[in-house]
Amino acid sequence: MSGHVHYVTVTPGRADEDGWRYEEAAVKFECRGDGDSKCHSYPDCDCESWDDEHDKDHPFVKHDECWMQGWFDSEAGHVYDGPDSDDRDENCVPRDMDKSGPIVASFDIDGFVEWQFDVTPGLTAHQEGTQ
Repeated sequence: MSGHVHYVTVTPGRADEDGWRYEEAAVKFECRGDGDSKCHSYPDCDCESWDDEHDKDHPFVKHDECWMQGWFDSEAGHVYDGPDSDDRDENCVPRDMDKSGPIVASFDIDGFVEWQFDVTPGLTAHQEGTQ
């Protein structure tokens, strides 16, 4: 597989008749890559982050899971950083967001994945990498 897209689906939480949200948004991450995708190759260590030099001590190996999956499964592992990110809820997405699509993402030095929906015109697939 030469390219794939990471997808996120955000479903808004339920609200009462006055519009008060009593349930946070649901955020679902999906990697459409496979074991040969770059995002499935990372060090088999407990290090929180790594760079190109990291594999000198901890070689990259193939994994069944994308490196971002665990961050999205964690309650505080991801933060939406799109242009409409001013009023985020407890799930770190804009309140009332109801959207699905391909994303671009990167690991932030503060210890979480920053992401936003990809608005590249004519997008069909991303090249492998942190996207």
